[in-house]
Amino acid sequence: MGAGKSTVGRVLARRLNWAFEDLDDRIELCEGRSVAEIFRHSGEAGFRRAEEAALQQALREAREGSAKVIALGGGAFVQPANTARLKAAGVPTVFLDAPVEELWQRCQKQVSELDAVRPLLETREGF
Repeated sequence: MGAGKSTVGRVLARRLNWAFEDLDDRIELCEGRSVAEIFRHSGEAGFRRAEEAALQQALREAREGSAKVIALGGGAFVQPANTARLKAAGVPTVFLDAPVEELWQRCQKQVSELDAVRPLLETREGF
Protein backbone atom coordinates (compact mmCIF):
# COMPACT_ATOMS: atom_id res chain seq x y z
CA MET A 1 0.00 0.00 0.00
CA GLY A 2 1.25 3.42 -0.92
CA ALA A 3 4.36 2.31 -2.82
CA GLY A 4 3.16 3.92 -6.06
CA LYS A 5 2.09 0.81 -7.97
CA SER A 6 -0.70 2.50 -9.91
CA THR A 7 1.27 5.67 -10.57
CA VAL A 8 4.39 3.85 -11.76
CA GLY A 9 2.27 1.32 -13.65
CA ARG A 10 0.56 4.06 -15.64
CA VAL A 11 3.89 5.68 -16.52
CA LEU A 12 5.41 2.33 -17.55
CA ALA A 13 2.36 1.43 -19.66
CA ARG A 14 2.49 4.79 -21.42
CA ARG A 15 6.20 4.35 -22.21
CA LEU A 16 5.64 0.82 -23.52
CA ASN A 17 2.53 1.91 -25.40
CA TRP A 18 0.58 -0.79 -23.56
CA ALA A 19 -2.72 -0.67 -21.73
CA PHE A 20 -2.77 -0.19 -17.96
CA GLU A 21 -5.00 -1.96 -15.48
CA ASP A 22 -5.25 -1.75 -11.72
CA LEU A 23 -6.29 -5.23 -10.53
CA ASP A 24 -8.46 -3.66 -7.81
CA ASP A 25 -10.58 -2.06 -10.56
CA ARG A 26 -11.12 -5.47 -12.17
CA ILE A 27 -12.02 -6.96 -8.80
CA GLU A 28 -14.59 -4.22 -8.16
CA LEU A 29 -16.09 -4.71 -11.61
CA CYS A 30 -16.30 -8.50 -11.24
CA GLU A 31 -17.65 -8.35 -7.68
CA GLY A 32 -20.01 -5.42 -8.24
CA ARG A 33 -18.81 -3.65 -5.10
CA SER A 34 -15.84 -1.65 -3.87
CA VAL A 35 -12.74 -3.15 -2.29
CA ALA A 36 -13.79 -1.59 1.02
CA GLU A 37 -17.22 -3.25 0.77
CA ILE A 38 -15.64 -6.61 -0.05
CA PHE A 39 -13.44 -6.36 3.04
CA ARG A 40 -16.36 -5.19 5.18
CA HIS A 41 -18.74 -7.98 4.11
CA SER A 42 -16.41 -10.85 3.15
CA GLY A 43 -13.24 -10.09 5.11
CA GLU A 44 -9.72 -10.30 3.81
CA ALA A 45 -10.17 -13.96 2.86
CA GLY A 46 -13.08 -13.06 0.59
CA PHE A 47 -11.10 -10.28 -1.00
CA ARG A 48 -8.11 -12.56 -1.59
CA ARG A 49 -10.35 -15.10 -3.34
CA ALA A 50 -11.68 -12.37 -5.63
CA GLU A 51 -8.14 -11.10 -6.19
CA GLU A 52 -6.92 -14.56 -7.14
CA ALA A 53 -9.77 -15.02 -9.64
CA ALA A 54 -9.13 -11.58 -11.16
CA LEU A 55 -5.41 -12.31 -11.48
CA GLN A 56 -6.12 -15.64 -13.18
CA GLN A 57 -8.35 -13.86 -15.68
CA ALA A 58 -5.75 -11.13 -16.34
CA LEU A 59 -3.00 -13.71 -16.89
CA ARG A 60 -5.25 -15.66 -19.26
CA GLU A 61 -5.75 -12.47 -21.28
CA ALA A 62 -1.98 -11.86 -21.27
CA ARG A 63 -1.41 -15.34 -22.72
CA GLU A 64 -3.89 -14.46 -25.45
CA GLY A 65 -1.77 -11.46 -26.43
CA SER A 66 -3.18 -8.60 -24.37
CA ALA A 67 -0.16 -6.34 -23.76
CA LYS A 68 -0.77 -4.50 -20.52
CA VAL A 69 0.84 -3.41 -17.29
CA ILE A 70 -1.16 -4.61 -14.30
CA ALA A 71 -0.83 -3.06 -10.86
CA LEU A 72 -1.41 -5.76 -8.27
CA GLY A 73 -2.56 -5.01 -4.76
CA GLY A 74 -0.03 -4.77 -1.97
CA GLY A 75 -0.91 -8.21 -0.60
CA ALA A 76 -1.09 -10.12 -3.88
CA PHE A 77 2.38 -11.61 -3.50
CA VAL A 78 1.65 -12.75 0.04
CA GLN A 79 -0.62 -15.39 -1.48
CA PRO A 80 1.57 -18.33 -2.59
CA ALA A 81 -0.89 -19.30 -5.36
CA ASN A 82 -0.58 -15.83 -6.93
CA THR A 83 3.20 -15.93 -6.80
CA ALA A 84 3.23 -19.38 -8.41
CA ARG A 85 0.85 -18.27 -11.17
CA LEU A 86 2.95 -15.21 -11.98
CA LYS A 87 6.12 -17.30 -12.12
CA ALA A 88 4.46 -19.95 -14.29
CA ALA A 89 3.16 -17.27 -16.67
CA GLY A 90 6.69 -15.97 -17.12
CA VAL A 91 5.58 -12.37 -16.94
CA PRO A 92 8.05 -9.77 -15.68
CA THR A 93 7.24 -8.39 -12.25
CA VAL A 94 8.43 -5.22 -10.56
CA PHE A 95 8.47 -4.74 -6.80
CA LEU A 96 8.21 -1.18 -5.50
CA ASP A 97 9.37 -0.35 -2.02
CA ALA A 98 9.79 2.73 0.11
CA PRO A 99 10.69 3.43 3.73
CA VAL A 100 7.87 2.42 6.07
CA GLU A 101 7.50 6.01 7.31
CA GLU A 102 6.93 7.22 3.75
CA LEU A 103 4.43 4.44 3.04
CA TRP A 104 2.54 5.28 6.23
CA GLN A 105 2.34 8.97 5.33
CA ARG A 106 1.12 8.20 1.81
CA CYS A 107 -1.53 5.79 3.05
CA GLN A 108 -2.77 8.22 5.69
CA LYS A 109 -3.05 10.93 3.05
CA GLN A 110 -4.89 8.58 0.68
CA VAL A 111 -7.26 7.43 3.42
CA SER A 112 -8.24 10.97 4.27
CA GLU A 113 -8.60 11.84 0.58
CA LEU A 114 -10.50 8.69 -0.41
CA ASP A 115 -12.63 8.37 2.73
CA ALA A 116 -11.11 5.21 4.20
CA VAL A 117 -10.85 2.82 1.25
CA ARG A 118 -7.70 1.17 2.64
CA PRO A 119 -9.30 -1.43 4.93
CA LEU A 120 -6.03 -3.16 5.86
CA LEU A 121 -4.84 0.02 7.58
CA GLU A 122 -7.51 -0.62 10.18
CA THR A 123 -5.84 -3.84 11.33
CA ARG A 124 -2.59 -4.17 13.21
CA GLU A 125 -1.65 -7.48 11.62
CA GLY A 126 1.44 -7.27 9.45
CA PHE A 127 2.42 -9.25 6.44
